[in-house]
Amino acid sequence: MITAKIIFSSADAIKLFRNAGLEVKMVDYLINFEHPHGGESTVERIPILSVINPHTGEPEKLEIAFRKYLEVKKNELFLSPEKLEIYELFNKVTNKLNTPT
Repeated sequence: MITAKIIFSSADAIKLFRNAGLEVKMVDYLINFEHPHGGESTVERIPILSVINPHTGEPEKLEIAFRKYLEVKKNELFLSPEKLEIYELFNKVTNKLNTPT
């Protein structure tokens, strides 16, 4: 597996969805916190940035919606490049430092 870390800010994600005409806002979610030593768990209301689904009107956590967007775009952006883009990755002159021995 090859991994690559790409970092986006919350502001980047907010801008993406707002530019598409969607509403982004803080929504309270009920989060269950388990007690680390087996005691009673507690449920707390936590505000989380969310985007409103235009089809259902229901909120979806911004991070989850943005990850879905990235997964869709991954194939388009990275896995179907132009042939010239790939060829330009390689030097025309052999560089001995980059050549396996």
